[in-house]
Amino acid sequence: MDEVGGAVKDDIRVKDWFRRIRASESARASYTKGMEYFMEFVREKELWIGNTPKEFLEYAKERYRTDALDWKDEIEGIIAEFEEWLSEKPKVFTKGDYEDIDIKLAPKTIHNYISAIRSFLNAFNIEVPRAKGRKKPKSLVENNHRLTKEIVREALKYADVRAKAIILTMMSGGLGDSELLNLRVGDFIRGRGYEPSQIGDLNAWITQEKQKCEEALKNGDLEFGITQLQIRRQKTGIDYYTFITPEATLAVLDYLAWRNRPSGYSERYKGIGKIREEKRKVRTPDDYLFIKAYVDDWYLPPEVIEKLKPPKIGEDETNTKYKSRATAEILKEVREKRQELNLKGYADEIRKLDRSGLMAIFRELAKKTGISTGIGTYQVLRGHNLRKLFYTLLRNEGIDSFIIEFWMGHAIDEEQSAYFEAIPEKHKQIYTKFMKVLLIGDFETRALESKEYKELKEELETYKQALKQRNGEIKKLREEIEEMKAREKAQEPVDKLIDLVLEKMMKDETIKKRLAEILK
Repeated sequence: MDEVGGAVKDDIRVKDWFRRIRASESARASYTKGMEYFMEFVREKELWIGNTPKEFLEYAKERYRTDALDWKDEIEGIIAEFEEWLSEKPKVFTKGDYEDIDIKLAPKTIHNYISAIRSFLNAFNIEVPRAKGRKKPKSLVENNHRLTKEIVREALKYADVRAKAIILTMMSGGLGDSELLNLRVGDFIRGRGYEPSQIGDLNAWITQEKQKCEEALKNGDLEFGITQLQIRRQKTGIDYYTFITPEATLAVLDYLAWRNRPSGYSERYKGIGKIREEKRKVRTPDDYLFIKAYVDDWYLPPEVIEKLKPPKIGEDETNTKYKSRATAEILKEVREKRQELNLKGYADEIRKLDRSGLMAIFRELAKKTGISTGIGTYQVLRGHNLRKLFYTLLRNEGIDSFIIEFWMGHAIDEEQSAYFEAIPEKHKQIYTKFMKVLLIGDFETRALESKEYKELKEELETYKQALKQRNGEIKKLREEIEEMKAREKAQEPVDKLIDLVLEKMMKDETIKKRLAEILK
């Protein structure tokens, strides 16, 4: 499968396909895997329709050009057979000793792989019949576990500085995996209200900004620590903005400080330490915000490694790791790899955190927290669920779903989108008012002591007093009404007596005669 994977990924028609559909990073990964399976299926079933995507496309074009109706019938049958084949195909694990575990592909995974073949043909204007009688695929029951704040809170106890920054950023900003992985240091700096080009000493800026945030928090000002991120949603290509909490802001600042912090290695091994420092150091605002824990040597220019190599170690050294570092063999490998990949300077793409690295972070935390799921089942703690938790927590607080969808980069009406982009300050006010539900740990307590919370509390107290006064007025009005009713009730016998007297008087002829004279 590995050889097939490389052939598919490098196929000229596959590259053209992805350009035509403007495929996101996640779509490329899923569609590549789907095409790999399809090519394996074609070879296994001995279908003479081409052994590579390029050959398959040539075959499809010829068949479609010759007899479109017959082609539609043929491809419909092939796709139906491919789907049946996939449903019996065991999941392939590229890492770990899981070869003997019999786990089938999930319905949604199969649906995505079928969609890949349809997309490939449609991209080159080859018509494929619509699926007949197929129901919308449902998630496996075991993949529907719900993530809660309590689980996140527990996981953060075991998180290192990088994992903490990642989790808090995703949960408080509703970011998807691709959006997080493509964040640059400059995006964060701009989100704090600064122009990256105006910052001379990044280390000094990090220290000062952290001090400012902590001072604001001490004074009960939570709003200052909110960071606004301008993002392009990788899946939809939509530009939008969202916010992250002061808690996440401080976590990112801590992570950036760690990346630029001297390691303090001993003189004996300072070369090793310096190389590690150079690998993780933030150099420009264009550097990726989150990087791998282990960075390949070829990220660094060979001359840097050679300059920082450790002093010669004696033959009695028992730790082979220190013997092998920065040797001639390592430098040779670095030069060859950089030439192969055409790398120049500090190649930041090499150390960029990828999706598998992100999943590994969540998987490790899940194990430590005791919530790790079985092989072949989605982890409860993962990017998708953090994004769902962001939506759920804010929606339960009463925020309009339209606003939350905007913060998540979902496609919305163009006219409404333009309106929303014009008022980020208004959105920040809304976020500030409700972000307490996104806070974890001691920040929840700080929220209760914050200036914004106190203002809300005072506003609520004003409403309570107004309501109390109104209730008093209503009570007084009711008492007056009851008093009037009592007076009316007491007057009833008198009125009846008067009516009786008048009735008797009118029956007296003398009185009637006298009244007639008066009225003349």
